[in-house]
Amino acid sequence: ATVHIQVNDVNEYSPVFKEKSYKATVIEGKKYDSILKVEAVDADCSFQFSQICSYEIVTPDVPFTIDKD
Repeated sequence: ATVHIQVNDVNEYSPVFKEKSYKATVIEGKKYDSILKVEAVDADCSFQFSQICSYEIVTPDVPFTIDKD
């Protein structure tokens, strides 16, 4: 499956993903605790206030979840 990720910006600088693209391979039928870590950073404010607050999946009924890690 291809997953598209969009980050909405709320202040001056747009968030930037740490990697240009992310890719993972999984075995069908196997359950995974973690598949891939996606991370973005924002140049606004100090380090404390420039972290991305959260990510969410907006497409309904997909076999993926996102957690704070």
